[in-house]
Amino acid sequence: PGASGFARIHLEAPMVLLPGDRFVLRGFARTAVGATQGGGTILDVAPPHRRRSDPALVADLEALLSRDAVADVVVRVRRAGLAGAERRELARTTGRTPEEIGTAIEAARERGDLFVAGGRVLATDTIVRLERTLRDTLAAYHREEPLRPGMPAGALRGALPENVPREAAELALERLASDGAIVAESDHVRLASHRPTLDGAALAACEKIVSRLTEAGLEAPAQKDLGAHVGVPEATLRDLLAHLEREGRIVGAPGDLWFDAPAVEALRERVRRHFDANDALDTKAYKALIGTTRRTAVPLMELLDAERLTVRRGEVRKLRVPAQPASDAASSDAEEPQS
Repeated sequence: PGASGFARIHLEAPMVLLPGDRFVLRGFARTAVGATQGGGTILDVAPPHRRRSDPALVADLEALLSRDAVADVVVRVRRAGLAGAERRELARTTGRTPEEIGTAIEAARERGDLFVAGGRVLATDTIVRLERTLRDTLAAYHREEPLRPGMPAGALRGALPENVPREAAELALERLASDGAIVAESDHVRLASHRPTLDGAALAACEKIVSRLTEAGLEAPAQKDLGAHVGVPEATLRDLLAHLEREGRIVGAPGDLWFDAPAVEALRERVRRHFDANDALDTKAYKALIGTTRRTAVPLMELLDAERLTVRRGEVRKLRVPAQPASDAASSDAEEPQS
């Protein structure tokens, strides 16, 4: 009696309460006259389940006792954890207006306590935790797959807990990339320190692949036959082929065909020389230019289309002309009537 402190009150029926509301507790005497037990101020209408011995519980309550808008928001965002909190949810649990919530979030951001990711607000220590998880996941992947350039971005995000919003994962990845801790290349992500490594057996297999493709020229073997020649499992073969392509020693084409890089470059040069004297290249002439069967000729045509060297127009192909800068195009259009 006469003292004050924090307490949790369990209600048997719902009540409309907001933080800051005052209350009085009354008991019941035998005479039916209510006896006042005490009173206080509501601090939290949706408290998390915590042990009384948890030091964070008391720290949060002391922060909420100040009735400061920034403290109200930061406490609730921190305990939202990886899921973060929405502004509407913060307004509901704090009893503050959307304008007050927005001002408090901005103040907390400037102070370094919060981050905003899309429609979610997350605590700084939550983002740091996400960054640590992403780094650890990438490190484990590199240990298991030393040949691969990186982890597929989708698989990396999928390795995070289910309650992590996509925008929070993207924010953590952006921060890591900005700090130089990770590198995003195409659809893969790797630690900045990672470089694909090959052991002696893998190096020997790579040389056998290059030797076979050099010998084959533009009549590339099927991937299955190439794997049998090298003597490695299909999954390993794919990793080795991807490694050699990154090094620029071989070139991949549609249909899982792989070609010797110098042979493909020689083909590109023949195509360029053809267009020095011709406006178009029909399929029959193209096949003769390539000098292989349809099995590899068609994928090679599609490869040069994909590389934007050529473009298909009906039954012929034309040399793709690089687009002019906007200013040049405007100048050309303006001068055309005079010519």
